[in-house]
Amino acid sequence: MSLSLSVKRAVLLSCIATAGVLGTGVAAMAGSPGEQTLKNRTIGYLMTDNQWAIYQTAGAKDECPNGLSKWGPRERFKVMFPDNGTKHTLKETQIALEGSIWNPKAGPDKFDYAEAGGKISYGLNLDGKVGPNDFTTPEGDTGIDNQLFRVIGCDDNMRGPSGPVYGIGHSYLRNGTFSKVLLELTNVDDLTNDPEVDVTVTRGLDKWVTDAGGDIVLPGGTQRVDTRWTKKFVQHHKGKIVNGVLMTEPGLVRILNARNRTPVEDLMYDGRFQLKLTAERAEGVIAGYVDFRRFYLNFNREFATFVQAYGRSDAHAWYNKLTELADGHPDPKTGANTGISGAMLVKFAQVFIEYPDKQVAAKTAERKSTH
Repeated sequence: MSLSLSVKRAVLLSCIATAGVLGTGVAAMAGSPGEQTLKNRTIGYLMTDNQWAIYQTAGAKDECPNGLSKWGPRERFKVMFPDNGTKHTLKETQIALEGSIWNPKAGPDKFDYAEAGGKISYGLNLDGKVGPNDFTTPEGDTGIDNQLFRVIGCDDNMRGPSGPVYGIGHSYLRNGTFSKVLLELTNVDDLTNDPEVDVTVTRGLDKWVTDAGGDIVLPGGTQRVDTRWTKKFVQHHKGKIVNGVLMTEPGLVRILNARNRTPVEDLMYDGRFQLKLTAERAEGVIAGYVDFRRFYLNFNREFATFVQAYGRSDAHAWYNKLTELADGHPDPKTGANTGISGAMLVKFAQVFIEYPDKQVAAKTAERKSTH
């Protein structure tokens, strides 16, 4: 027996009304995204992207008017040791050249260098001044200190998204097990404006929660904190939130990386975070004076000479330029600058951060004391 049209219409309207009431009730119970994630005045984020900040235009015309780097390891070797009948030993050539990478000395170099320039770059005003060598951000902020950009900005390896080093770094951050950088904000009253919050940086242990394609990291996952192997990487910073932007006070910033499966630690003196916050994401820059010797050695540890050759990265010239353009954190004994202003472009997804159970921690401490 079929229902009449009027009865069907009545049933349908009743179902719609009921669904509306239930939906309102569920929404009321769930609360807003901010209420869901900001529990006990705390919210956590997982770093999902980080790349050294390089401003790029089509064809690199604005930032690299003289073209991209042309002196990679192969090109340099060919000029230094031409195939003209002169006999050279392996020790005098390949081994000597490779050894000079690991024991660099700044000095005159006959190979010209493609230094990045232009007026625009990413980063922060680290010294509170606006000088002739400073940049302006695409958004119009002036006095931007990013001399590292001048060193690596015209290196095809470092440029995205096609640069080999850029791509490898992106891949291993997502798929590796070492570089799970966690950012935890505590004593937070409001994600829009809060005059004083505490920021803790540490390392997570768990896989990322992604979409079906495995590329987009979804908010709402859980990360357990590694309190055993990475205690020295735990950092505490004071900060504030202004108009939805987190800004931390200057301090030593340690960033874990494992590009190409080689665990390294990047150091920024007087480093600070500036991140646009939402209940699900955070995005912005980490800027400071990068320990340039560590930066240089990290790059060579992570990327063998043959990888550097793909995009013509010239390690020898890098060291000269890093030394020449270093502009911060002077050595107290020599007065020579040990840091070069730089910035990382970073993205985070919201996660729930869990610490080990106190009982487990107590048992671990007990076992250590008996050995």
